[in-house]
Amino acid sequence: MTFFSRLYRYRQSEFRNACEDYLTELLAEWLRLATEAGMLGEVLEGIFGYCEDSIGDSSTLATVRWDTQHIIGPGYGDATGKRPDLVGSGKNFFLIIENKVSAGFTSYESEETGEVKHQLPLYQAYRDSRPERYGGVAFITYTTDPPACWFGPVSYWSRVFNVMRRCYRKGNPGSAFNYIGLKVTQHMEEIGMAGTHFELSDIVVLPAYERLHQGMTQLGSIAKRELSQSLVAINSTTDGFPLQHAHLGELTPPTFFGAALSYEGQKASASSLLVWAGVLSKTCYDISPASEGLPELSIGFGVWGDSIDFVGPDEALISQLELSIPSGTDGKWAWHVDTQAYNGAPIYIFSTRLTFIDIFGMTNGKDWDETAQMFFKVRSQELLGALSSSQLSDDESFIEHLNRLVS
Repeated sequence: MTFFSRLYRYRQSEFRNACEDYLTELLAEWLRLATEAGMLGEVLEGIFGYCEDSIGDSSTLATVRWDTQHIIGPGYGDATGKRPDLVGSGKNFFLIIENKVSAGFTSYESEETGEVKHQLPLYQAYRDSRPERYGGVAFITYTTDPPACWFGPVSYWSRVFNVMRRCYRKGNPGSAFNYIGLKVTQHMEEIGMAGTHFELSDIVVLPAYERLHQGMTQLGSIAKRELSQSLVAINSTTDGFPLQHAHLGELTPPTFFGAALSYEGQKASASSLLVWAGVLSKTCYDISPASEGLPELSIGFGVWGDSIDFVGPDEALISQLELSIPSGTDGKWAWHVDTQAYNGAPIYIFSTRLTFIDIFGMTNGKDWDETAQMFFKVRSQELLGALSSSQLSDDESFIEHLNRLVS
């Protein structure tokens, strides 16, 4: 099985966080390349503190093969059938590496004695019964503490990060070993597992961040008020308008400050049709700022499909909706279709935004509240007015038609 095929086994879904298995596969591939590059000894010493007496010389390490989800065969008592995360095996060498990110350990009850045994001591007993002279059992963790009964080697993903970075800085720039090491460390930085590193600029920015957070909270309150007032106005003129305030789920600070509506008030995490208005600073529920890392005033709706066959609104519906909304000067309405969601189903987003840089230029150093209030007032009235209107051939409102698409 190829490297990418192994990664695909652990693809993310709403029911499964694949981070732990994914990192194990990345580590295994990097160790394979370290073996080929003749750097395995340096790597194992850096990560676990192993010396040559524990892992053998370069001729031994050159024979090591790395495999994930190793199944312990029959004849090893309570360990039989268990699956250590990563195993390196070679000439007179056998090393088990167990990886944890934040999950707890699995305990097993002995069929013979009824004794409860933890994973690591169970794997150690299995390893002790094998004939190989070199190797052992080692544990890598991010936040999971080793059990109190474990006295073997323990390492941390931050140390793995530092060893990888040191190796690619001194290795062959064009090698696969260097390339994978660089990409894995970049990935670890993105998911916050690279350890704690501060620049001086990071330390002095705290007062500015507190002002920004306070300002985004205030602007989010304005968005919530204006969206609520627009909803009240629509309900006063439209019988049975189905949009109601939604439980925000992950649409919370510091990612999002504001409010959301869903069909009949479904939770945001369970709804396939969502209207939002507020300050958006990071991606959430596949809704992303126009410019990464730049907060914005954002209002719009999204339609999420549940399979790759979902086709979303057709051209006639898109055209009719665009024609029903005036074209303003402070941000323009636009469609965005994202076909890269984790389940492969396309996402249709119709929104308008004003980045904080835009507002900074518009206000010329003055208070932002009035600009935000006018933006959210006008745009929420436009959006809810269009969604409640019945301009389709069958006299069905836009919001009813969109809900039917995802129901």
